[in-house]
Amino acid sequence: MSDERATGTIDKDKAHIYDELVMDDHSLFRSHSKTDVYVMAAALGYYFKEIKEIPSTNKQDLFVTTTLGSGTVDKLWILKSIAISFSGIEVLKSMKEIIKICDSYANAGIDRLDQIHKNSDDEVVEYAMLMAESLNNDD
Repeated sequence: MSDERATGTIDKDKAHIYDELVMDDHSLFRSHSKTDVYVMAAALGYYFKEIKEIPSTNKQDLFVTTTLGSGTVDKLWILKSIAISFSGIEVLKSMKEIIKICDSYANAGIDRLDQIHKNSDDEVVEYAMLMAESLNNDD
């Protein structure tokens, strides 16, 4: 497995969504890191099989894999698992490829997180329903 440094990026036009989700008192992600939001967005993008590549002119750095902080191992393995499912076990040779795949999933998933945050009466229930649905899915 690769320990190479890779930079997770987001679409700069969507950076305000990350800001809102970590700062809004009514957000489930209040006081969490933007990296936590990115990991959840990547997981949602993966779950819904939605990928949106970020235009190269719109990329904004969010984190560096070698300095993620608390929960680094857990976050990285979630991202690695998404990439493995997408392109196979050999992707573990390249952290840059793992993050590139996850950037695209997160770019799609952040729109879903934003919708849930803005349109849900209870975000916790909404996420719990999504998790229960994913566990009942045979795909």
